[in-house]
Amino acid sequence: MSQTPDPVAEAIKGALNKDTIGAFRGTRTIQGASIHATMLAYQQVEVAAKHIAKKVQESKHTPILLQVGEDLSELAERKAFDTRTGKLTADIEEQIAKLRDVIGEKPVAGLAIPIPVVGAIASSVVSLLGVLFRTDVIETHAAVTIDDRVLVAAVARELKRLTIEALTPTEVALLEPPPEGLMKSAEVLEELSKELRRLAAVIAGMLPEKPTLPLSDETKKLIAATASADYAVRAFDTFWTSFIGAASRLYRADAMVKELTGTEKEPRNGRILALRILAGGGGARVEHRAWREDPAVHSGGVIVSYALLDHEGKSGPADSAVLPFFDSRRELNWESQSAWDLKNPE
Repeated sequence: MSQTPDPVAEAIKGALNKDTIGAFRGTRTIQGASIHATMLAYQQVEVAAKHIAKKVQESKHTPILLQVGEDLSELAERKAFDTRTGKLTADIEEQIAKLRDVIGEKPVAGLAIPIPVVGAIASSVVSLLGVLFRTDVIETHAAVTIDDRVLVAAVARELKRLTIEALTPTEVALLEPPPEGLMKSAEVLEELSKELRRLAAVIAGMLPEKPTLPLSDETKKLIAATASADYAVRAFDTFWTSFIGAASRLYRADAMVKELTGTEKEPRNGRILALRILAGGGGARVEHRAWREDPAVHSGGVIVSYALLDHEGKSGPADSAVLPFFDSRRELNWESQSAWDLKNPE
């Protein structure tokens, strides 16, 4: 004999099939981030540093000059300086040769610069079940600001642990420039300028105090030579003023190039390691039920970038990347954990 279905049970069953998800969904609250999430984000910087140091080790480049970002303006400025210096040197040497010719001095060699009811009963039951079994979720999301220098320091530690020669930005700033580089170029130019001024003074002294008209060919030649020399001197003075303003950056670039490339007798295959923390964030998730509240799950992560660049700003296809690092932990008894426990979770 067939049993008559219980209409309330059937209604509840239908309601559950239709709206189970909505009944048990609960609420979600978004708040600010916790210190635990921040610590996890910082921990991921250490994880990123280990990954990057391993990539550097595989590249076999040494030494490594660490810096924040890919700003290589100093090296670009240094290269432009060489071009400008070379042209100015050639121009001044040419003027010196002409002036010597005017006064009859012998030439000397110059120097080149190199991102219904039953339904109501059913609804009431479902509502009660929803209260008992739904899960309220509280999530927190917030940006975590981490200075790029934290990543630089972490990578430096890992490189040294791997016995890879690496210089921090502070150490790079203290490098001595090579005497045969920029300093030598500046000395050569300064000496040429002195000689140019001397010759210009000699020619000025050869001009007659009161030239008569029409001007003689010799006087015209001396006037033209004096004007040409004056132009060259003013060009040098403009260059020298800009050089003095950029000298510290240029000398630092010179020192970096020497450290990266070495010398002719002892060449090196160094690279600049440009590092950035592009984003950092953290959060927490807490699930509330009628009979309990689960421990919070904290999360944190960072997105970093790195690039290995030569002294001209060039890099190979495997020498750069943008990488995400993320981790989460359930809160148990953080209060009793030390910084070392947090850094090395079991």
